[in-house]
Amino acid sequence: MQVESRTGGKRLPSLVGRSLMSEVSAETGAVEINPRDLAFLHAVGLKHSTDFLNCPGEIVGGHVGRNVSRVILQGQNREIVGYLKREHQVDWKDRFKHAWEGFGFCSKSEREVRILQELELHDLPTPRWLAWGNNGSGKAFLLIQEESGSYPLKNWLLTNGYSKRLLGNLAQTLAGYHAAGFTQPDLLAKHVLVNSVTQECLCIDWQRSVCRNKFHYRSAIESLARLNASLPDALLSNTAKLYFLKKYCEVLLTKQIGSTPLAVLVRDIERKTRTFRNSRAILQESRQLESASEQRLIWLDGEALCLIPEIATGLSPDTARVLFYPPEERTEKKFCFAERSVRLLRESNSNCLRRLFYLKSLRRILMPMVTARIAFHLQRAGLAVPKLLAFGLDTENKCETHSFVLLEEKGVLIDDRIECIAELESRRKIIRECGELIQRIHEAGCMLRKSPCKRNLFRLENNLPEFEKIENLQYVRRVSEQQCYRSLKRLFDTEILFQNRTDRLRFLQAFVRGRKSPLSRKVLVRLVCQ
Repeated sequence: MQVESRTGGKRLPSLVGRSLMSEVSAETGAVEINPRDLAFLHAVGLKHSTDFLNCPGEIVGGHVGRNVSRVILQGQNREIVGYLKREHQVDWKDRFKHAWEGFGFCSKSEREVRILQELELHDLPTPRWLAWGNNGSGKAFLLIQEESGSYPLKNWLLTNGYSKRLLGNLAQTLAGYHAAGFTQPDLLAKHVLVNSVTQECLCIDWQRSVCRNKFHYRSAIESLARLNASLPDALLSNTAKLYFLKKYCEVLLTKQIGSTPLAVLVRDIERKTRTFRNSRAILQESRQLESASEQRLIWLDGEALCLIPEIATGLSPDTARVLFYPPEERTEKKFCFAERSVRLLRESNSNCLRRLFYLKSLRRILMPMVTARIAFHLQRAGLAVPKLLAFGLDTENKCETHSFVLLEEKGVLIDDRIECIAELESRRKIIRECGELIQRIHEAGCMLRKSPCKRNLFRLENNLPEFEKIENLQYVRRVSEQQCYRSLKRLFDTEILFQNRTDRLRFLQAFVRGRKSPLSRKVLVRLVCQ
C-alpha cells in the first residue's frame, strides 16, 4: 500500500514498506503502526483504534479538545514509555485549516505524523512515532515514544546552566530544520529536549508545522524569536545568545544558504521577541512556577470521568457516575469524599443547536469545564485556590450533555471566622493578604466575570486566605485597567471583609504594591469611595 505524504501542498516520496494501515471502517476506524513496533504493539493488545484511545495512563497536559497522557506499555521482554495524544473530536475548523495548508481534511494527529515522517526522510532529529489513527467517528490519536534521559531546555538550563557544546548542538538542530524548510510555530523552550549525556537537542510538537522544502527567512526568525521569548533572560546571557546565532549562521553557510549579517539577525529577532512576549502561550509558560506540583489525571470512563490518581484508586466507573452525575438537578453540592471535604458543581445542556458545533464549543462555555481549566491554570501558577480533584463531560446522550467539576475545600469560610478575629492586627493582615492574592490572580490573567451571589469568596487555611469561588472567574489573558476596576468593584460589592473604606484602602495598598503598572488615581478613588 502506498501512503501519500503531504507537506504544504508539495508531494514528497511515499513511505512504502515503512508503515501499515488497517482498512477504514465505522467499527474500528483506521490505524497506522510503525513496522518496527508492529509486533510489540500487537503483543500488548493494541491493534484497533479503540485499543489505543482507551489505553490507560496519566494525563500530563493538553488543550481544549485534546489531551496528552503518559502510558507504559509492558511486554514480555520489553517496555515502552510513550505519550498518547488524543483528540476528543476533530474540529471542522481544524480540518479546513489543514486542507488550506495542503494536508487534506485531516486531524492534527495525522498532520503531525506526516511531518514526523518527512523529518525522517530528511534525516533530521525527530521524535519516534509508534502509531496513529482515528476511530471513524471523529476521534483521533498519535502515540510517540518518550525520549528517555532527556529534559526540557528550560529545566536543563535552570539545573545545569549552558555550555558551548549545548549551544552548538542547539544551533545545529534548529538550522537543520530551517534549512530543510520546516516551520516551527510552536518552538518554545518546553518543546526542546536536551539529552543529559550527549547534550544533543530534539524538538517536539509538530502539529502546526509545514515543510516548504527551502529556507524561509521570516519563518526562521519567528521561530527563534518564540524560543527567545519563552526563555527567561537570566538563563542565557547576551554573549551566549550571540554565540548561538553565530553557530546558527555557520550551519546555514555549510548548507549553501546565504547568511544574513549577524547584526540584522539580532535586530529582527529582538523585534519579534517583543511581540511574542505578549502571546498567550508565552504568558502562560512564564506564569508557571517551577516548584508547582505536577498535575496528573486518570480517565476512568473516557472524558466523562477524569480524576486525580489519589481518588481514582479503587473507584469503579459505575460508583463514580452515581457520585458525580446524581439524578437531582442541584448545580452545587457539598459532601465528604475520600476523607476530604469537597464541592461538586454540575451543569446540564440540552440545546440541540449548540450541539451542532459539538464538543469543542461546549468545553469552552459549560461552567464546570471552564472552572476546571481555570483551576488547572491557577494551580500551575502556584496560587491559593481549591484543588481540582475531578471533572467530566458526558456526551452519551445525543440530545443532552452533562458536566461536573469536583473541588476540594480546606479551612473555614472567612464569613464564619471573621467574628472570631478579635485582634485588629490579625484582621488587617488577612485583608492585606487578600489584596496580594487577588493581584496575583489578575497577574495570571483571570478576573471576576460577575458579582457572586454569595458573600463567602475566601476561605482561611492556617490563617492564610484562599480564593474559593473560582467558578466566578474568567480567563482574559491580560487584565486591563478597566477590567481590573470592574473585577475589584464586584469583589467589594460582595465580600464582607471590605464593607468600609478603611478596609478597602488597606486592601488596595497591598493590591497596588504588587502590580507592575500602577492604577490611576481616578480608579483608586472610585473604588475606595463607592
